[in-house]
Amino acid sequence: MIENKKILEVGFEAAKKSGEFLMSKYGKIKKISSKERKDILTEVDLGSEKIILDIIKNKFSNHNILSEEIGEIKNSDSEYLWIIDPLDATVNYTAGLPLFSVSIGLVKNKIPFFGIVYAPYLNELFYAIKGQKAFLNNSKIAVSKNKNLSESVINIGLSAHYNDDQIKKTWSICNKITPKLRGIRAFESGALTSAYVACGRLDGKISIKTDPFGNAASTIIIEEAGGKVTDSDNRSWSTEMIDMICSNGIIHQDILDNY
Repeated sequence: MIENKKILEVGFEAAKKSGEFLMSKYGKIKKISSKERKDILTEVDLGSEKIILDIIKNKFSNHNILSEEIGEIKNSDSEYLWIIDPLDATVNYTAGLPLFSVSIGLVKNKIPFFGIVYAPYLNELFYAIKGQKAFLNNSKIAVSKNKNLSESVINIGLSAHYNDDQIKKTWSICNKITPKLRGIRAFESGALTSAYVACGRLDGKISIKTDPFGNAASTIIIEEAGGKVTDSDNRSWSTEMIDMICSNGIIHQDILDNY
């Protein structure tokens, strides 16, 4: 069993160095490549990923890794799996919007154990390790205490790389739930909006489309902050999740009822 202190040190180093790299290239992107349906990839995604991978592989050479751009690096039967999104919200980043982050999660025996979501432009580093609460820049954070949808603000992702059915489903949910809320916000920055649930800036979040790269880290942060993360069928986090509901836990069922 590895020490929590070493996990934190490696996670912080990887997040900070990749964040510094992202800021050094911010506003200077020259080449953008297409991925699936209008999703994009830049040399900055790849550069940030290399920084993170080099640090993790140097310190934990026997751990398995799953990273958004390079895919899976399976080294052993280790119980540990690092899950990485080197630049979450690349579209925001290339457009000059500050809502982007580095997401680094560590799963132990298929259960989220440690996570960092670092927004370098905003200088906000959210992190948690299982059983030790959640933090923002070393200050303890907690989810909101709002009990009713009418008092709540939630985020719902909406992206051009959603397929037609996902876009229709998003609008359907918006039409159903918006009149019941204090406010709804629609911006794509998966890991960061989840971190906002953890610190109480948002009361909940709906993701019609998700993947483990941007949600492994944020899941443990939300849970350690007292919140809840499931899919739309109320099942706990897994790498196979295709959609995700995050909340303060109190309004979780209300959000599911409007999905």
